[in-house]
Formats: sequence, C-alpha cells, structure tokens
Amino acid sequence: MPISADFSGLWGEVRKIAEQDAPFEITPYTTEIDLIDIELEQGKEIDIDEIDFTGLVAAFRGRQVLLYIPDHGDKLDDVLAGRDAGKKFHVTDCRTLDAMRKAKRFERYFATNDLGGQFNIYGHGQVDKKRRDGRANLKVCKNCMSKLNYKGYKTHVTNRDDFVRSFAIPEFFETYSSCFSVMPKSLGITDDGAYTADWKGVADHLKFSKKYRCGECTLDLTDHKRLLHVHHINGRKSDNSSINLMVLCADCHRKQPFHQHMYISHADMQLLTRLRRKNDIKPDDWNEALEQADPAVYGALAILRKAGFSAPEIGFEVQDENSAVIAEFEAAWPMDRYALIVSEEQRINLPLWTIQTISQLHQEQT
Repeated sequence: MPISADFSGLWGEVRKIAEQDAPFEITPYTTEIDLIDIELEQGKEIDIDEIDFTGLVAAFRGRQVLLYIPDHGDKLDDVLAGRDAGKKFHVTDCRTLDAMRKAKRFERYFATNDLGGQFNIYGHGQVDKKRRDGRANLKVCKNCMSKLNYKGYKTHVTNRDDFVRSFAIPEFFETYSSCFSVMPKSLGITDDGAYTADWKGVADHLKFSKKYRCGECTLDLTDHKRLLHVHHINGRKSDNSSINLMVLCADCHRKQPFHQHMYISHADMQLLTRLRRKNDIKPDDWNEALEQADPAVYGALAILRKAGFSAPEIGFEVQDENSAVIAEFEAAWPMDRYALIVSEEQRINLPLWTIQTISQLHQEQT
C-alpha cells in the first residue's frame, strides 16, 4: 500500500543547511609542538634576561611561562611534605624580581608552562645534607598578582591568602591566551571520550535550532560556525538533556563555569568583538563592558574603573577618510581620546590620542 506524505517542508530545511557557506578561516594559533615546548613543560633553566615582559605576563620565545627557583636548600623536605609553602613562582616582572635584579641576586631560575601545578624542585636534607629531588605545589607571588590586578586582586580582593590558595594556573593561562600564538599543548584539551557517541549530531542540531545565535550575547554566527559551541551547564559532558545545554559563542563559553580552560586567539577575539559591534551588541555599562572584553584586559579595566572612568567602548574601530578600518582598540573612550591595546602591533599614530598597552598602564601603577 503506497504511503502518501508531503516531505517538502523537511527537504526545504535540509536544502537550507546544504546551501549554507562554510567559509575557510585561518587562525594564528598552532598546536604544533616544538622541542622548546617539551623543555618548558619539564622546566627549562633560563637567564632572566631571556624572559620577555613587554606583553605584561612572562614570555619565553613567544610562549607564556611561569618562573620559579628549583633550589629549596634545606627546606626541601618541608616543602615536599606541605609544611612550608616554598619559594613563590612569578608570572610577571614584579617588584620582587626588580629588587633582585637591582641587588644582582638572581638565583638559578627555571621557566615552565606545565599547567599541572607542580614544580620540579631539589634541595638537601637538614641532617644528612644529601641532595634530593621532588615535585611540589608552589604558591604564586602576591606582588605579581598585585601588578597584574589579576581578577581584581589589587582593587577589591580582601582575603589575599585565600586568593593565592585558590589560584589556578590553567585559568590564568586562559585569561592571557589571546596574547600568544602558541599555548601549552594541554590547554584546551578535553576528554572526548566523556562525550556521548551522538554528541556531534546533538550539538549540530541544537546550533541549527537556535539559528546559530549565542545564548548569552545573542551574536549571530551563521557565517562563522567554528566560533559557536554548545556548553554543558552542569559540567557533565554525558548529560545532553535540553536543560543542560546552551549554545554559546567561544568567548561566552570560556567565561562559563566548567569551561575546560579554553584557548581563544587574539584574532578570533577581535573577530567576535567586530561582529558584536556590527550587530549593535555594545555595552551600556561597566558590567556589560567586562562581559564583552577580552579577559586579558580585565586587570587594566578594573584599574580605570576604580579611577572613575566611564564604561568604555569595546573593540573600538578607527577609520580613515575613506571609512576603511585602519585600527582596532581593545577598549576606548573616544570623548577622552584614550585607548587600550594588548600589544604594540595594534598601535597607530593617532593625533591627540593617548594609546597605551595594558603593560604600560600596569607599569604606571607600580
């Protein structure tokens, strides 16, 4: 018996999907592992002058790093047992490093980009004086946190000991990920095995049903689908219930709990900001400005907010006489002719404007 049914509506939707463009986009981020990446993960001895601080956070050959002194002398056993916090690790050129530099007291420093939280250290027993090696959890330097104003450390954190105890290295690297083209190979890696077998289909269907629009900032990413994710609200990747899934752009996704320490390149962050402005998604107050800003500039923005600045324009574009965009600032106050940029590469000669890198702004505060 023949079945008569009209599937024209269904096939119409299928054709819509098939006709959608999938533009080819290039991102400067690379996951290719060089020998230096292997050395840094294990801990590499360096001369402190080899570290680049021009981008605010410590960098070595284009990679974000942590600096630490592995020699803990006769305190080794106490540090390994957790009875002593040990020597602090550094993430920027703080006043502690500056004081040591001026006193010419630099010890043997190592650089690492291991996100595990443990550092390879050595020392000797207090009694037998024999050298021993081990791995220990070290604390981040408070002076570094103050200089960066990381998560408002300088402007509003009251219990700084608790702050240091809860400091998460992967989250810190994620915050400044847009400043680097090469990141630790473990950053952003998730356990794909934890997803259900039908996850790709579930995610694709949900994105399509939401018309490829971010559920937070409402940005339409139909033409940039690679920047659209599906977020598990409770963090359990095996729970695909409708109340646990949310379609988000990459930026909104990384700002959610259980975001898996995601990496977003500076180019992708600028693209998202540009698209938001094009779709008239602009901040009306400081809270919305922080929601839309690159996390790398949070510390700088918090300083300016406390200084009494009004909420900035995020992703401000500078145009020439032909209305062509010639520059893009992370944040700007056009009425005051003041702008923030992440790196010197964004700087242009703009008469009557003050343009600062986030590094320069932080330097003024120290």
